[in-house]
Amino acid sequence: MSKLLLEQNSQSQFSPGLVRDDESLARLQFHPEHIKDGQVIETAISIQDLTDRGYSIARKVHIIPDTFAENARRMMEKVPEQRSGVQVSVFETSKIRELKFNDTERAFVVVDDALENDIAHACVLSAYERKSSQIRKLRGILLPHLQSLFHLDEFLKSLKKSV
Repeated sequence: MSKLLLEQNSQSQFSPGLVRDDESLARLQFHPEHIKDGQVIETAISIQDLTDRGYSIARKVHIIPDTFAENARRMMEKVPEQRSGVQVSVFETSKIRELKFNDTERAFVVVDDALENDIAHACVLSAYERKSSQIRKLRGILLPHLQSLFHLDEFLKSLKKSV
């Protein structure tokens, strides 16, 4: 079953609009849980997120810096032994939407699913229902696009400059 229609309609009443191809996206990455030797690792991408819940991301243009920083702090507190630091992956919507599975069909959709307290929230999902072995392959396809990392403070300063 295709999930392509999900990105053509807002999935939230709090939506600032559909995710455009020219938007920059951001994802919090915690170390050592998600980052080893300065690189985001494959297990940072949950199989269940790609199939069901959605791999949470933020739409850079709609990020409220204080909300983003608070989300990072709250998430670090959940598993402090695995989340001693945080960095931010930055990537482009168009690059994620262009990715292919087996060189033929679209790999991912980028869906607007804004939250009441975080209108920047969106998610990445597998574009089609797939077996778990295929979802593991999708993680490897997505992973190289998550490697542009910034320290949280640096990222937040860049948001304030662009406002």
